[in-house]
Amino acid sequence: MRKVVALVFLLCLFAVPAFAADPIKIGEIATVTGDFAAYGVAEVESVKIAVAEINAAGGILGRPVEVIMYDCRTRQEDMVNAARRLVE
Repeated sequence: MRKVVALVFLLCLFAVPAFAADPIKIGEIATVTGDFAAYGVAEVESVKIAVAEINAAGGILGRPVEVIMYDCRTRQEDMVNAARRLVE
């Protein structure tokens, strides 16, 4: 029984690096164009800085962070469509 437990433990150890390479994807909906673009551009730059710092420190649990960004163009319809795309 100890051999089986040890074997399972070793297999789990070897499996962790395979999953660690997959990035953690985070969605961001920002207004990069349109009436409030000045706020959205600052938001996007802040997120880029934060992600760069997180990835430079080793990511989250050893996994890199990747941001998927959509521009809602200060339009409600585009915001809803972007949210739907991120959820899919």
